[in-house]
Amino acid sequence: MSLKSAKWYYQRLKAMSVPEVLYRFRTVAVNQAEQRFPQSFSITGKLALPRKEAFYSRFFRRLDNREEIVPEYKKHFAKEKKSTLAQADELLAHKFRIFEREDIQFNGKVDWHRDYKTGRNWPNRFHARINVYDDSMGGCKYIWELNRHQHLVTLAKAFYLTKDEKYAGEVCRQIESWIEDNPPFQGINWYSAMELAIRMISWVWVAGFIWDSKFFNSKFQSRFLSSIYLQASFINRHLSKYSSANNHLIGEAAGLFIVGTIFSEFDEATEWTDKSAKILEQEALQQINPDGSPGEQATEYLLFVLDFYFQVICLAKRNGYHFSQKMLQRVRKACDFLEQLEDSSGHIPHFGDSDDGRASHLSQTLSHRSFISLSNNLLTAELKGSLKSNDETCFWLLGLELERNKKSGSISRKSKSILFETGGTAVLRTENRKVSLYVDCGPLGYGSMAAHGHADALSFVLTIDGQPIFVDPGTYLYHSAAEWRNYFRGTSAHNTIRIDSQDQAVAAGTFIWSKHFDCRVLSFESNDITDKLVAEHDGYLSLKDPVNHRRTVRFNKSQSAIQIEDLIDCKSEHLVEQYFHLAPECEVTRAEDNVWLIKRGVIEIKLTCPQDFKTEVHRGENEPPLGWYSKRFGHKQPTSVLKQHRKITGTTVFISKIQIQTMEKN
Repeated sequence: MSLKSAKWYYQRLKAMSVPEVLYRFRTVAVNQAEQRFPQSFSITGKLALPRKEAFYSRFFRRLDNREEIVPEYKKHFAKEKKSTLAQADELLAHKFRIFEREDIQFNGKVDWHRDYKTGRNWPNRFHARINVYDDSMGGCKYIWELNRHQHLVTLAKAFYLTKDEKYAGEVCRQIESWIEDNPPFQGINWYSAMELAIRMISWVWVAGFIWDSKFFNSKFQSRFLSSIYLQASFINRHLSKYSSANNHLIGEAAGLFIVGTIFSEFDEATEWTDKSAKILEQEALQQINPDGSPGEQATEYLLFVLDFYFQVICLAKRNGYHFSQKMLQRVRKACDFLEQLEDSSGHIPHFGDSDDGRASHLSQTLSHRSFISLSNNLLTAELKGSLKSNDETCFWLLGLELERNKKSGSISRKSKSILFETGGTAVLRTENRKVSLYVDCGPLGYGSMAAHGHADALSFVLTIDGQPIFVDPGTYLYHSAAEWRNYFRGTSAHNTIRIDSQDQAVAAGTFIWSKHFDCRVLSFESNDITDKLVAEHDGYLSLKDPVNHRRTVRFNKSQSAIQIEDLIDCKSEHLVEQYFHLAPECEVTRAEDNVWLIKRGVIEIKLTCPQDFKTEVHRGENEPPLGWYSKRFGHKQPTSVLKQHRKITGTTVFISKIQIQTMEKN
């Protein structure tokens, strides 16, 4: 074992409770049994696929009345149909789009273990013997994304829309190929239970779309159903519990619930649905805060878990399964949280990690608006906004009958500033949301590892007229290139203060923080003229000379002026660095020694930095990384960063001012 691996295991063990350690020993025993006696986990007896009528009676919606659904789809989603068929034709030629790469080409049979970035194949060994953090192999995310089989939903949907057997034939060939190349418990595609769960959800939708195909015959169904059973059983044995119980556990439980409900003929189906429903109930209350904010401190992962929850809620409603009002209300609060975050263009800010993950691929793009629409139609007694005909995800889950039966409504864009106390997100804004300032004053992340949190205490994001000006950097990568992983989640990549070139929290692995910070709001005041937030964090109290950082943000709405006052409370000498990360579309020029002009189209603002600070512009630098923005996973681009720094001795207060000079007229 290398020193790096030993350190990782040490930090991982520190994050565990005694019950978790015992659970991990049990998992080791299960792994050994799977490796030594795989036949004991094989299928006994014959598995029967439900009859068509029974299958569709349990499905999310009745897709067997294709003669009504397809014309309705074409009427409302002509553009989406064209896009679906174009992408399906690319997939027929084994052309794939994964993360930043849109030119992946497999000649002949798809290689389910090949990393197209490195050109290497992951080893065909027992799943628990694979090291997914091996940088030499490349990032496992790229392998898993393909093996989630969400692209097969696109192919299956193309068959459903056209009845062209070439699409269904390709779906069945790829699934049979996957089953052949991924025997039970072998290889990277059996490593993560959540990846199996997402693949199961894809396969369920595939069955719904291609049931009437000649390729979905009894021979294929037998292999298909056997693999679903084996994968669902594996998920049931390998649930991500204790310190690993973040979005993974929700995804795994959702997969089990969906498989157990759709294929209720399985002997363990009732056990799976009851067990997974209990987990989903518990985790909604654990991972979604009472104010609707994400426990993982990552807005994109809130969308990810909501995708799972609405799949489950729709299926449960279809099958007469009743979840508690506590769970449903918590999911609704999450959607209300997203709605409250919207700026004047309907966009939401990004905090924390993001890997563009989705529970299913029912539409080419997925917006938070889909979940707001689903919440309005499923979870809200008083309708706030009807199901929109341009929301394809809602169409496949619910149909358009709600639009016919409920009066269309529009959501008011007038809103007051708000503080989400539990999650620690403050929104300071004008009533029309044309100026929206978001301040992160919450904890590092969820649980003992805070896996998807960033060291971004008291960082802020600013949008004007729906256009990002000061931005959160994004994520870029996970398992490969540790230097980039640490930069994008580190303090210097966020609009906040760094002390002595150290992050506010200490990273101990790709998804482990060994030292967390606490952040608390001291006061929040808001009226029609002015908003004021005062908050502080203790991330630097562990320094030899402890440092407390308190930030006061004032937003004068009538004057379009923002003032950021930073108090660094200490006794000795420290290096203070403050960062302002701009959107890539922004241009920045120096007006005076400490005054900078920032432009984006017609928007122009003036940033006045504190006196006695040296201010520099950095862009696209590699050693060390600085001046980068990642809009989506696997992609990064240069952007301008204003870095101001100086050494201080003893408690010091300094002020930065943002003056909005021009913007679009109301």
